[in-house]
Amino acid sequence: MHIPRSPVARLIAAGSTVAVVALLIVTKESWAHGALKSSVPAAGAHLDRVPREIRLEFNETAERAFTRIALVGPGGKTVALTPVRIPKDSPRVALASITETLGPGVYTVQWQFGGKDGHPVRGTFKFTIAPGARPDSVESSAGVDSAAMPHHPPTSIPDNPDPAAFDAQSPLFAAIRWLTFLAAFGIVGAAAFRYAVIARVNLVGSAAGLAVVEPALSRAAGIGLAATGLLLVVAIARLYAQSLAMHGPGEALHGEVVATMLSATLWGRAWVLQILGAGLGLVGFVAVRRGRFGGWALVGAASLVVALSLALSGHAPAAPRWSAAVVIADTLHVIGAAGWLGSLFFVLFAGIGAASRLAPEQRGPAVADVANAFSPTALVFAGLAGITGVFAAWIHLQRLDALWTSDYGRTLLLKLAVLSVVAGTGAYNWRRVRPALGDEVGARRVRRSATAEILVAVVVLGITAVLVATGTPSAGSP
Repeated sequence: MHIPRSPVARLIAAGSTVAVVALLIVTKESWAHGALKSSVPAAGAHLDRVPREIRLEFNETAERAFTRIALVGPGGKTVALTPVRIPKDSPRVALASITETLGPGVYTVQWQFGGKDGHPVRGTFKFTIAPGARPDSVESSAGVDSAAMPHHPPTSIPDNPDPAAFDAQSPLFAAIRWLTFLAAFGIVGAAAFRYAVIARVNLVGSAAGLAVVEPALSRAAGIGLAATGLLLVVAIARLYAQSLAMHGPGEALHGEVVATMLSATLWGRAWVLQILGAGLGLVGFVAVRRGRFGGWALVGAASLVVALSLALSGHAPAAPRWSAAVVIADTLHVIGAAGWLGSLFFVLFAGIGAASRLAPEQRGPAVADVANAFSPTALVFAGLAGITGVFAAWIHLQRLDALWTSDYGRTLLLKLAVLSVVAGTGAYNWRRVRPALGDEVGARRVRRSATAEILVAVVVLGITAVLVATGTPSAGSP
């Protein structure tokens, strides 16, 4: 189906490209998540007692499989440490006992932290042991849970001096997250199109509307199948990128390391959940393509699983309070946003696309039926996305001025600004285009305006890909 490219659509496409490129070259420093709050020994300390352990406290809960500590002594000699431990009663604290006797000199602590969202942060600090320092009489910390120690504990902290390295904070990783969102919106949007839009077309029951139902659902299943395939491919790329970011190129493909990352971290479990959701969607879409429309039930289940997996691999699990409620809200936010913008894509390419193949006298009425069915569902889904988005912003920003004084807040403002263009285009469609539907002229107008709306929505997802990698003020990030 040919979709006319109006000057407005071309302008939006150009602006979209510029906005996304600008976002993808944001400096890595502004994307950092967790941070080191305190340490024992403290940074820059001059000690008259020899420490027995390194104790680090972060501003977020530490994932054991993502957290590393190394100690380098005078002359660049690596000091032997025990594997990292996380106290049961202090999940933000990481400990490593020193198994050698330390002499005087300057020591460098290298650390890597990964929170529940899986984004790595690294740093170093130094302390000095004075000549004649005596052994510390304080025993190593107790109360440590060792049951879930990684089978293959980290042996080194990867060093990526090249800012263009393929890392979890790199522009290329942001592009992978962007493609993940696009694919997920394809799956969730397909379910919303089937159970909200087409359900209303069936409810109205006009001859033109009923004639478009089956070919529209078949087209939707084909698009959804492509989205599922994209999600599976991008998920593999995301897993490799995550392992490369956490373990460095030497261990990125180590089977035991990857297995530990998938089984011992929330990020890994969310990844597995996403693969399961994609698998459900794959089976469901194939069934629909083969004429078994009961496969849509599997697609509906897949959309819920995929939405939950996105929530579990974002900011929500690391929220400073009510994390379970924030995860639920983020899941509903994905459903709301995809139900609004994702189903619009299916309205354009599946619903209106199928209507264009009908007899001339049925095309205009069929397009009108599909558009009229979409409008009220779009309002409901957009409202759900708005309410849950405000709740998440309230949790993560903590204070109003963080909206313009923090990197997270400024990125959120940019997202809202671009999203307002989507909302404005949608309002134009609702108030000006939809009432004029019913003939070929109206069908062409709705195609053009819906195309512009989708282009801006793609930019919104690009900004979101940056936002989920930007530290929140609630986590102490700038």
